[in-house]
Amino acid sequence: MAASKVKQDMPPPGGYGPIDYKRNLPRRGLSGYSMLAIGIGTLIYGHWSIMKWNRERRRLQIEDFEARIALLPLLQAETDRRTLQMLRENLEEEAIIMKDVPDWKAFPLPALSRKQRTVLVVCGPEQNGAVGLVCARHLRVFEYEPTIFYPTRSLDLLHRDLTTQCEKMDIPFLSYLPTEVQLINEAYGLVVDAVLGPGVEPGEVGGPCTRALATLKLLSIPLVSLDIPSGMPGRGGHIGAWGAWVEAPVPQLLVAPACLNLNLPSLDGPTLG
Repeated sequence: MAASKVKQDMPPPGGYGPIDYKRNLPRRGLSGYSMLAIGIGTLIYGHWSIMKWNRERRRLQIEDFEARIALLPLLQAETDRRTLQMLRENLEEEAIIMKDVPDWKAFPLPALSRKQRTVLVVCGPEQNGAVGLVCARHLRVFEYEPTIFYPTRSLDLLHRDLTTQCEKMDIPFLSYLPTEVQLINEAYGLVVDAVLGPGVEPGEVGGPCTRALATLKLLSIPLVSLDIPSGMPGRGGHIGAWGAWVEAPVPQLLVAPACLNLNLPSLDGPTLG
């Protein structure tokens, strides 16, 4: 075989130099100026986003405020409507009460001294408590001086409306009932028992009302019970001279327009209603 006539290049004397493979490759990462520019841009964008959010929030607040202003006449009209409705109900109640006024002979106002006109109305959270609130309101209308002790307030709409009426009539509310009976005897001339109604047991209304009943049993001033004396058994038995049972305070007068239709124990004391 004939030898190739191509001359083979030989390495230069001393051999080939080292080859720099990284010479033409791009640099890794960003430069310091690029990072600074990105940071400044991020701060500017964040500040702009916060300003935009604040403007939107302020716009929504202004819209909400303007909407409330626009609805004020409607809200006031609804409040006036409820007030007029309550006044109408009050007038109807007073018309019913006034029919029987000539027959009332218990604790007439002209026969009472200034101190005896002060009345403490103790109300419970059930229906009888609402009757007590109405009683306090009418006592104020007839120029008595009622004070309300309402330890366990009901969330019922009727109870809230009656409480609002009494507050607007400047009837004071006691925050607590003194445990010293003599303080109550000296401060008031009469106590109205509106804690429990027919079919309501003392354990159903909680501790404050139970403690109030225990205090009422020790009073020496006249006690008036609405519907039935609080704690009185609902069916059967006989109660002589207002005091054969131990759980209930002994009333001097019973205002009972409703309990006469119930199957309650027979009563020997005075009844109005």
